[in-house]
Amino acid sequence: MPLLEYTVGFVIGSAFGAYNGKELHPLATGAVQQAKVGIGKVGFGGIPGHFRTLTSRPARGQLLAVKCGIKRAANLPKADIIGSSDPYVVMELRRQTEGAKASPAFKYRTKKIMNDLNPEWNERFSTSPFEYEEDHKILVTLYDYDFMKSHDKLGYCEIPLTDLINKTGPASYKVLPCPDGVKHQSAGAEIILDFEVVAE
Repeated sequence: MPLLEYTVGFVIGSAFGAYNGKELHPLATGAVQQAKVGIGKVGFGGIPGHFRTLTSRPARGQLLAVKCGIKRAANLPKADIIGSSDPYVVMELRRQTEGAKASPAFKYRTKKIMNDLNPEWNERFSTSPFEYEEDHKILVTLYDYDFMKSHDKLGYCEIPLTDLINKTGPASYKVLPCPDGVKHQSAGAEIILDFEVVAE
């Protein structure tokens, strides 16, 4: 199970933390001393036991969480001069009305897969509970890992949270080119994701 990556402080037992100084909802019982989450990585244990699969449109302000699975991608563009790409995924819970500089409500980063245009991550996690707004979305960005320079963007996809209600099982999402990403895109780039929205 992925672990919380702390940049400051430490955890006693299970805990809640903050991302960029913004507190997240509690993940479980326990206490944190001066903990700030660099990139949140939370297993399914972070969802309270009374949460159930959401089958209808939620009310504004209703407490939700999202179980997520990042399975694999295919036909990613080649970013490296020597080799192919070393892809990893960053998944964020954001709002449409917020600018790109706003801190996401939740952020998860997968491991990197070296030299592979058809990588498999098979990582599962959940968001912290959050209060629903109609403009919530899942932003998925794929990057090429580079040791000596900034990481290139391979592509992205955006999924309105409302599209995930009462939806189960893996689904394919088209990877779109990023305006500031790699120039040479691969036809048919896709990523396989799995979501389940649960509610209090």
